[in-house]
Amino acid sequence: MKNYVMISEKFPTQVYCFPFKLMPTFLQKLFLKSSGFFVLMAISQLSFGQLYQQEYNTTLANASNSNITTGTYCGSSPTAAQFNFIGSNGVGCSFEVPASTQKLTFVRTANVGIFSRNTDFNPIPTAAFYKFDLAVSGNIVAQNNAAMFQMGFGFSTAYAPDNSTQSHANLGLNLTATDGQFSFRNASNTASTGTFSGTQTICWVINNTGADINYLAPDGSFQTVSNDKEDVWVGNTLAFDETAAFDPLRSLRHIKFVFNAGSAKIEIDNFTVAPVTTAPAASNQLICSGSSPTVASLVATGSNLKWYTSSTGGTAMLSTDSVATGTYYVSQTLAGFESVRTAVSVTVSNIGISNNTITSNQIICTGSTPSTFTGAIPVITNGSGLFSYTWEVSATSALTGFSSIASQTNIDYTPTAPIAGNRWYRRIVTSDGCPQFSNVIAGTVNPVIANAITASQTIC
Repeated sequence: MKNYVMISEKFPTQVYCFPFKLMPTFLQKLFLKSSGFFVLMAISQLSFGQLYQQEYNTTLANASNSNITTGTYCGSSPTAAQFNFIGSNGVGCSFEVPASTQKLTFVRTANVGIFSRNTDFNPIPTAAFYKFDLAVSGNIVAQNNAAMFQMGFGFSTAYAPDNSTQSHANLGLNLTATDGQFSFRNASNTASTGTFSGTQTICWVINNTGADINYLAPDGSFQTVSNDKEDVWVGNTLAFDETAAFDPLRSLRHIKFVFNAGSAKIEIDNFTVAPVTTAPAASNQLICSGSSPTVASLVATGSNLKWYTSSTGGTAMLSTDSVATGTYYVSQTLAGFESVRTAVSVTVSNIGISNNTITSNQIICTGSTPSTFTGAIPVITNGSGLFSYTWEVSATSALTGFSSIASQTNIDYTPTAPIAGNRWYRRIVTSDGCPQFSNVIAGTVNPVIANAITASQTIC
């Protein structure tokens, strides 16, 4: 994996992979515990981009040799907070969400426990960010691939990992002979990570886009993962760096977990699956004289935008912070995940345009054409002195409804046709990219005067 440096002409895909406890305080405050899953200020989960998100706050009774397909955590047409299936195929393996921990918990000495979501995500991602908190306890015998996390297409509810005809990405969980310690096994079953213990936030970045993607890693660095490769972070440690996909031909529609070997308790919490998003789109910007520009003046297309003075690191600027000529960097945040940054070149111009006045108001009769509206010669400071002119008209008012008058680019404007009602006119003078609006003048149309006489009369 290579550190990524933002290039302004490109808008790469990316994902933000960050433990909740290390999120900025203002983001933590946006999230509320409610009805057993995360909600963002009572707004629909999908509205902020996550495909699956669950906090496991509702107790689920301990069960073994049984399964659930309905309720808080499962549904036949699952929400963004549900699987299709959680189950155990025999005694010696149980699942529950205890009130004391509020974590999805599997305990195994025999048989198999699983969860499976085989309803398509909406939208179906081509790259995914898969995050959860994980803790292991009660293990005293080493076991490779004691459990398996999978992402792919066509997963079943069978009590075994699905094979290469379904799975794009596999992440094996190894148990060590030391209570509470674990490691991970790569998809090709050829290498394991170092050993970890305690509750760890796992960030699994899976790329099936056909191109490199870039993301903000848990340690705050920008990273790149190639097509059909995966990165796995355990806390702030890059545990797997661009390991190969299990089967690149499988799409990223479904997820599955299988605990089928070894003896231990596995606890899962703060589970999120989200698609990667594009960096916000933004063009180089010119801010003209006559204002005291702030961050609020800057423009980009995206959600929950943050502006920075550096391409990496640093603190997001406030909307009231002033801006000057230079390069600024903007990110967007979706589902709580912040993107890489787009570079934006900002020029604050000190050009000043004055004497942009037009004359004068006219009152005309119905069916008449206004005479020429005359514009003064503008005056410029700190600029080239080259001007262009645009005339606009509104049939609404002196404040709104203006649109350009075709082919009227001279210093003055001479209407060529009668006007059907009251109109308002203004001139825009532009120099070196900076526009300046004139005063507004009115063309007022007097109504037709009723001038009728009665019929002829015969008198003696």
